[in-house]
Amino acid sequence: MPGLHDPLVQLKITSATCSFFAFATTLYRLFIRRDRLWADDICVLFAGLALVIQVVAVFLHLPIPNDLPQSARISAYYLMAMAFYAVIWGSRLSILFSIVRVDPSEVRRRRFVYVAIAFGIAFFVLMAQLLWVCEPEPSWKDTANPQCKLTLQVAILQLVTDIIADSILLLSPLPLFRNLSDKPLRRKLTLIFSTCVVTTIISLVHAVLILKNGGVKVVLSALVEDTLSLIVANIPVVVTSLFNITATASDRPNRSTSIQFSTMPWIHGVSHTQNTFTTSTLFDETPLAPVNLQTQSRSRRSNGDPNDSGKFSKSWTDESVKAGSDGDIVLHPESADNVASPMSLLHQPRIVSFVNDSISDTTHHSK
Repeated sequence: MPGLHDPLVQLKITSATCSFFAFATTLYRLFIRRDRLWADDICVLFAGLALVIQVVAVFLHLPIPNDLPQSARISAYYLMAMAFYAVIWGSRLSILFSIVRVDPSEVRRRRFVYVAIAFGIAFFVLMAQLLWVCEPEPSWKDTANPQCKLTLQVAILQLVTDIIADSILLLSPLPLFRNLSDKPLRRKLTLIFSTCVVTTIISLVHAVLILKNGGVKVVLSALVEDTLSLIVANIPVVVTSLFNITATASDRPNRSTSIQFSTMPWIHGVSHTQNTFTTSTLFDETPLAPVNLQTQSRSRRSNGDPNDSGKFSKSWTDESVKAGSDGDIVLHPESADNVASPMSLLHQPRIVSFVNDSISDTTHHSK
């Protein structure tokens, strides 16, 4: 009977352990965002389902004993290999769409859509490469545990696509974070999105093992790489949610009537609090930066113009950014007189007109 020192047993243990943490973060993410699922959540769900297929394939593919016919073992290997690509690229697409959702720039969001298409093409090319490399050499199919001997071209293509994709995911949110006025938050978000570097390091190890014909170690590194990719994709939502759970009562947001607007047609959420209109960007649902627009009556200082007193004016409320209750990054008021301060946060004048139009519509419906 195989013991713990058997590489195949170690592979099953690694698959079960790493997949457990990946499933845990995925289920937690989907639970806290169950009422506001967006494209990034759908990609995570896709990657999670692919991981289920991979775990089943690992336990079917790695006997022994195993009563499966040889053709079923070969199919299990292909399922395991293709599920690896599905988990990796589904996780990357999730991170990319998380950036799309929080970025208020129309131009950058359009570019990110093109990047998402490129990611999808890379995914299908890598799966096709697996077939055109493995099928011409059928000798591997006769072994007890069928495993295709991947060639240099597979290692090179994997390495190139991994480095390019992870570099894009690392650098893409930097222009957005650079405009944040809260430096601690800027560092925190940069650190969160920088975790994709971990998958790049593992992919380097994976490529080296392919070049050395590492056998079971190739599969082992692949399992670690794709489960870590899924965990990294869940980190933005999970971490911001945990920050809110551990926050003190004084740090929690003051509840007020807020309406969350989105330039995307997917989700429009409404919550009830004190006459404050908000647009929200967050790891939660919308691509707009969360800012509060308050319409208030202000008594202006005497400046010689009696007509200035008592006029209604719209003022942007500067806010400190905190973690929301379900994976959001929310802003909380500090000063009602800091007019137009969000423009220093996100230089996007379109947000003002968008919110003003939304407020007038809301006022009309409330009468």
